[in-house]
Amino acid sequence: MKHIIVSPFWKHIKEPDSLYECQADFYDDITVPIQGNIPTEMGYKTINRIGEVLYDGALYASAQRAKKHYDGWLRKSRIVEVPVLKEGKFSVVKKEDGLIITDQEDHSDRCLLFANCLTAFVNFGQGFLGSDYYPTIIRRESTGEILREDSILAKGSLCSAEIITLLEPGQTLALFTNYQGEDIIFEDERFITIYTWDGREIKTERHDYYSEEWRRRQRSKEILESPVIS
Repeated sequence: MKHIIVSPFWKHIKEPDSLYECQADFYDDITVPIQGNIPTEMGYKTINRIGEVLYDGALYASAQRAKKHYDGWLRKSRIVEVPVLKEGKFSVVKKEDGLIITDQEDHSDRCLLFANCLTAFVNFGQGFLGSDYYPTIIRRESTGEILREDSILAKGSLCSAEIITLLEPGQTLALFTNYQGEDIIFEDERFITIYTWDGREIKTERHDYYSEEWRRRQRSKEILESPVIS
């Protein structure tokens, strides 16, 4: 099993207990405990504002080159530096009260993915703008096993859905959001980010929620999922 983190909010804590912690502003931190002595390796990922992974590897210089190549006017990326668990040296156990990562070896070609999607919301003094402004997992497009899903207030007016999913090769996690940068993106500017695990790495694709291509894709799924009437 491989461990990949594309969310910028997770940190690896070693003492007093080993765990992964997702730090939020106003809510309790989200934690995933680690049992046993599992080796880690530093992973560097260059990620743009929509969550597309531009570089994923062990070389910080390569992550910087990817960032420099991508960044420009109205285009920004960030480098996420979080130690990931060494491939094949861990497994994950789902319990009623959360997840536990253990040191039992798992040499399968699955992926444990820590992902997130962001959305901006506005408070006009009378409550938040509405549920349409909260990030969402698109269940129809997500074929992996969702192990954990948490909502946090990430930064200022940003709400983040933190998702931990287990992916077999070919499986996907699809996220809906309306946030691309520091500005608020209103209802007519929404998009879909789909993460696909191919057995070696995560592939990322983006779709405009209102595009004809996305509408055709959804219509085709509705036809395939319709009951057969004989």
